[in-house]
Parts: sequence; structure tokens; C-alpha cells
Amino acid sequence: MSVGPPIQMSVIAVSPVNSLSTCVQNGSVYSVAWSPDGKYLASAANYGTIQIWDAVSGSLLSSYYDPDGQVVRAISWSPDSKRIVEGSDDASKWVLNIEQGRFTVGYPDTLPFTWTLAWSPDGKYIATGCEDTKAQVMLAP
Repeated sequence: MSVGPPIQMSVIAVSPVNSLSTCVQNGSVYSVAWSPDGKYLASAANYGTIQIWDAVSGSLLSSYYDPDGQVVRAISWSPDSKRIVEGSDDASKWVLNIEQGRFTVGYPDTLPFTWTLAWSPDGKYIATGCEDTKAQVMLAP
């Protein structure tokens, strides 16, 4: 597992009903996604990282670097909250297995610059939207 640079998390408002936290990263944040189970928030940044945050405490739990060192443009959680698919500037798509703490599956560079990703509700497919006006549906690992 690759660990990124130190990150600061600061709570900017708290009430008995809810809280609002700010995840401070060392670069632009291109994508954020709640895990379906509501326990985690993932963020993707321009320096090639995915960071996993505790949704309640705001604590940084882990950081992962894109295997190709590319800017991570889009992320999406699997319906079981165990994996994240990411899309990057070089058009590759990787699946991060949260339980194993590593990227386990890579998809070939099929379409340029992935801007958005989504898992199907049954977890069998991953849809992507890319810069060249095309969308693609792939079998999930």
C-alpha cells in the first residue's frame, strides 16, 4: 500500500444533528464519493491519489497512489463498499480493493480521459464517461 503525504482534516461546524468537515489535500480534488454503507468518504486528487476518510470522525484512514502515477479524475464505490474503481488522465481504469489495501484489477486504456464512473446497482458492471463524448459499459471484476 502506498501512503500519500500527510493530510489535515478540520471540523468547521458541529451540531447535535450533523457535522461539516473539510478534507484538506495537497492538490485539487476532482471527485468525492460516499461508500454505499455510509461509513466512508473517498476523494480523488490531481496528484494521483485516492484517500479514504472516516465519514463520522473525518479522520484520514488510508491513501493510495494511482498505479500509473496519473491524475485521478473519477472514483466510484462498488455497491458492497469493498472496492473503488478509478479513472485517470491516461484513460486507464483501476479497481482498488479496500480490504486488501491494493489495486487488484486494471482495465486497458480504452477511452481517453475518464471524467465519470459508476457501478451498476448489482455490482456486475462499471459505466464510464470520457472526454471524447463516449460512454462505455464494462464487466466489473
